[in-house]
Amino acid sequence: MAGLFSSAINLPYLSSPLYLMQVYNPVLVSEIVTTLVMLTLILTITLATMGLFDTARSQLLIRFGARLDALISRRLFEAIVGSGELIAAEIHQRQRQHAELRGGYNAGR
Repeated sequence: MAGLFSSAINLPYLSSPLYLMQVYNPVLVSEIVTTLVMLTLILTITLATMGLFDTARSQLLIRFGARLDALISRRLFEAIVGSGELIAAEIHQRQRQHAELRGGYNAGR
């Protein structure tokens, strides 16, 4: 699902260079203001849509990250507490590894 949002977001990034190519070549040479206004309106709508898709993708990834974190945290806590033979240093090391893994997921948001 996030891949669909990513592809939908990446496609409108081409609209700005296409807009500039159209403005510099045909519009400025022919001095047609109506074409310039319409191209600007299309670009504005495209960039606003891209922003909406980006917001939706961010919300989707935040929800996924929260669910994944809850799943991993619960299992990790049960594994650490459930095995009584671990010493304090090993518990601390596992908690540190979990924090590093969690930080990697959070960096992607």
